[in-house]
Amino acid sequence: RCGLQAADGQRLFLAPLDARLLASQFGGWAALPEELTLQVARIEAVAQSEETRRRLRTAAHLPLRAMVGVCELDEAWLLKAVNTRTRALFSAELA
Repeated sequence: RCGLQAADGQRLFLAPLDARLLASQFGGWAALPEELTLQVARIEAVAQSEETRRRLRTAAHLPLRAMVGVCELDEAWLLKAVNTRTRALFSAELA
């Protein structure tokens, strides 16, 4: 459920911490809305490897060496988008 589609049709996957923050904010993966407008900081193209399969579990089904777009959200925007409880849950990772 962390697969995204950019306005230009490009398939992307949220960075792991960003995905966990949003899932926590909405009460789980199933509760995420069908559409979200997100503020993107950067998109990194990475080749699928065993390491990226462990790090990006939502993209683990893709074949090795497939190009994967990893989307990192703007941190300031993300911290405003989630509530105090969610920020507190992830405070160690956000520090």
